[in-house]
Amino acid sequence: MRTRRKRTNIKRRKLTTAFVFLLVLVFISGIGIRIYVDRFLNSNTIYEGITIDGLSMDGLTKESAERLLRKKNQSRLDNLNIKLIYKSKFWTFGYEDIQTYIDIEEKVEEAYSIAREGTFLDRFLAVQKLRGQGRIFNTELTYNVDSLKDEIDEIASEINRDAVDATVTFNPEDKEMFIISPEKNGLYLDVDIVIDQIRDMLDSGNVASPIVLSPKELPPKVLARDFEGKLEKIASFGTDLSKSSEDRTKNVVTAALAFNGLVVSPGQTISFNETTGERTAEKGYRYAPMIQNKRFVNVLGGGVSQTSTTLYNTVIRAGLDVVERTRHSIPSSYIDMGLDTTVNLPPPEPVIDLKFRNNRNSPIYIRAYYANKRIYFEVYGEPLPDGQRYEFYSKVYETIPAPAPEIIKDYEGKYVEYEGEEYVHTESRKGYKVRVYRQTFQNHKLIKEELFDTHFYRPVKGKTYIGTKKVEDTSA
Repeated sequence: MRTRRKRTNIKRRKLTTAFVFLLVLVFISGIGIRIYVDRFLNSNTIYEGITIDGLSMDGLTKESAERLLRKKNQSRLDNLNIKLIYKSKFWTFGYEDIQTYIDIEEKVEEAYSIAREGTFLDRFLAVQKLRGQGRIFNTELTYNVDSLKDEIDEIASEINRDAVDATVTFNPEDKEMFIISPEKNGLYLDVDIVIDQIRDMLDSGNVASPIVLSPKELPPKVLARDFEGKLEKIASFGTDLSKSSEDRTKNVVTAALAFNGLVVSPGQTISFNETTGERTAEKGYRYAPMIQNKRFVNVLGGGVSQTSTTLYNTVIRAGLDVVERTRHSIPSSYIDMGLDTTVNLPPPEPVIDLKFRNNRNSPIYIRAYYANKRIYFEVYGEPLPDGQRYEFYSKVYETIPAPAPEIIKDYEGKYVEYEGEEYVHTESRKGYKVRVYRQTFQNHKLIKEELFDTHFYRPVKGKTYIGTKKVEDTSA
């Protein structure tokens, strides 16, 4: 019995010892696992097996990895030079100019985050897989070529130039009368195309070769050859200024000289108002009478309708197309009825303009000048076919008597105060119905006559203001 108990006790001691040993092993193993977790899984370094841009990231902190990658990629950035060439000029832009960016921080963060989430077992297995298979990352370079637009715009401003039309100078003292200066092509650099070229170069990775700028040539509208043998006088017309005041004459001449030397291309439409511009004192215009609301009032630039009338009569004699024209409300003293033209710029009236178009296949040249108290326009260009020329005349076929004026009592004393006083605000005028005829001559012989235009100058009912206030008798 005693022997059996002794054996049992020995067996119990052995089991106890084995259990304690097992517990110690488990404890030691737990400590080892904890140490592994703390040292490896929970370290602040990138796990083994990861490369970025061909560089091993084993055991590097994020900061160390970023420094290494920046050093590695600096040469990549330094070699990113964009060179533009035009003739002897060149322009160079670096990586900073195109706002270049390499996603180093993002790639390092992505590499560092591997095996950082999940259970211990998941992370352990992920790290072991990473050690066996590895993981490769490459940084990406991005840029903003559009950031160069302002710089390319400046380059374009250095290259661009407007096309220069051939010019004609009138020289009556010279045998040829006209001196023709040749045209010059213009240049235009398309900034958007240059931006696209830079983008394509960067995308391909071929930054070694420069980009040769190729601006487009801009052809002029008027060529010297367009005038060769085509500068004959095809029409002229003048109107009298001998009865005009100095101020009115100044206005008429100033407006006319705005057209002197004007070259009109085929198909081009000319506006009187656009050519003369606003009639201002700075341009030399003065106050003179002008028809407004069927009466004469002093305005700045008064009288320029004589200029437009003279130009109109020259234009129709040249056979050019009249695009826009407005007649006066009452006849003008310096031109036959039906052949007048008025113009106006606001304020306050609406815009009234004279426009004509060059309907020829070659340019025309306009000359304007003042001589012997007359204003003249001349049109030079390709002559009319078969030596033709145009003349115009008008006929009044009906006259309407002037109506009696409207008598208005001026109770407010705006113009007159006392009985017996009167103020003629607007004169009554006769009305006229007019026909305008065009004659076609060939070799000084009349070959055709046709109705060209009609017009009705409506009779004007005048206004006369009379006073209403009784005159006090002061004789006593």
